[in-house]
Amino acid sequence: MDYTPIMMPAIKLLIIASSLLLCFRVLGLLLSKLFSLSKGQISRQPVSTKDRQPFSAKASLLTAPELNFARGIIPYLPDHLHLCPKVSLKDVVHHGPNGLKNGNFGRISQKHLDFVIIESETGRIRLAIEIDDRSHQRADRQKSDQVKNQALAEAGIPLLRIAPRQSIAIEEILQAMAA
Repeated sequence: MDYTPIMMPAIKLLIIASSLLLCFRVLGLLLSKLFSLSKGQISRQPVSTKDRQPFSAKASLLTAPELNFARGIIPYLPDHLHLCPKVSLKDVVHHGPNGLKNGNFGRISQKHLDFVIIESETGRIRLAIEIDDRSHQRADRQKSDQVKNQALAEAGIPLLRIAPRQSIAIEEILQAMAA
């Protein structure tokens, strides 16, 4: 018995369903790509080498005021303390068990501290230091500074803010750690 006449409508229906499914899938991919780009996400497509700017090393890790501070303080730090530059705030304070849900992690994840003094043997954080240059007068930086102040205060980590070219004695730094 020949089943071809009976099977033809089912085969046509299967082909149409497969085509529709493929169209919906392609449409879904296009819409998701468009939606992700509209939210400012970075495309995963490789950038052509003619459009991509090469990476290059910065001249210095530290700004001039930060470098001046480090040069002035390092020789006077007791041996049991170590000065760490450009430390991420998220590495200094814990965002809490619900930090991802309540936004705490997002508030601290892209911020850094100019310096952190730690105990050399244990790595225990003793003091955070910010060199407040002119950029700290901008509204966006003041908001960032408020987040840093709050996070460090809640974590019980002392913060010392220093103006550039402000002379500061090692005793003041040690006193700030004891507070």
